[in-house]
Amino acid sequence: MITDPITIGQNLYRARTLRDKSMDQLVEDTGNRVSKATIAKIEAGLVMPREKTLKLLEEALELRPDYLYKPIMVNAKVSGMIRSRSELSERQTNLIAEGVNQQMQDYRQLEMMLLEYKDFQPAFDLMPVCNEQESEDAADIWRSSWRLGEGPLPGITALLEERHLRICELNLVPELDGLTASLGPGEPVIVLNSTINAERKRFTMLSQLAGLLLHFPESMKSSDRERMCMRFAGAALMPEKALVQLIGKKRESLYLSEVIDLRNGWGISLGAVMRRMLELKIIGQPIYTQFKNTLQDNPLENGLGAYPGIEKPLRFHRLVLQALSRNIITRSLAAELLQCRQSDLQHEILFTHSQPITN
Repeated sequence: MITDPITIGQNLYRARTLRDKSMDQLVEDTGNRVSKATIAKIEAGLVMPREKTLKLLEEALELRPDYLYKPIMVNAKVSGMIRSRSELSERQTNLIAEGVNQQMQDYRQLEMMLLEYKDFQPAFDLMPVCNEQESEDAADIWRSSWRLGEGPLPGITALLEERHLRICELNLVPELDGLTASLGPGEPVIVLNSTINAERKRFTMLSQLAGLLLHFPESMKSSDRERMCMRFAGAALMPEKALVQLIGKKRESLYLSEVIDLRNGWGISLGAVMRRMLELKIIGQPIYTQFKNTLQDNPLENGLGAYPGIEKPLRFHRLVLQALSRNIITRSLAAELLQCRQSDLQHEILFTHSQPITN
């Protein structure tokens, strides 16, 4: 077991940050049995805390017994475009980074133990993009390179995880849709708000993917880069050729039911569909403005269809079960990693003690 005071201090700081607690709040949660000065010294790695002190801190922060001793394997940094309905504060950004660290620490460790660690594989060089049409073209190239055809994409989370792109769901900042963090070269992590619907997750993942695949001129403003990434995401979800076949090249009027059908079938929000049609000049600004006014009191598009597919990262779950099946980890640790009770794992390992299937 690690007895390095620096490691313990870093882990304590991360746990306290993730739980959004000040040192004063942590002191209070220990029943004032650990002083603020002691916590500050521990976090700075200046002292090796007594076992009794560590137990009080673990209980106050609701940590598993080995948490503070684990070696630091990841140090996430927010590195890409942020999709948020309001600007994130430094505190919120740090909170998200620590949430990624906590999830990716176990993720990376399992990958190493199972020899499953691999860098993200985009399968082609960065595509230079200077304008929206080039973003549109880049989305077509991406679909072609990954052999995705021109139809609806059934599962974007699974598609990206197959390419070893790590995806992390958090529920820490309500305003956030998603962002990209980095664990190091070749190790991007797409971070999603676990509470948003599937359509928004899909668009967010593809706009973040665009930030990894596209190469912009150094002089391009961040707002323009974001617009290019959003154009890529829209075109990736709903290629121009497919949309024109379904809707036509030019529409003077449009029924809401038509747009809902596209949302249900293609996994793209009503707002993103309408934006696509405006970008491609299928509709004009008056129709788009009328649509925006209609939904101004319903920004989440509730009651207007819904994509039936599920977008949820599952690779970490599979790694845990694989490690359990190979006796690399215990059932109690597997339940801890999956944040469930041991009894809830029963249906997952139903065939563990059954006879092998043979021809």
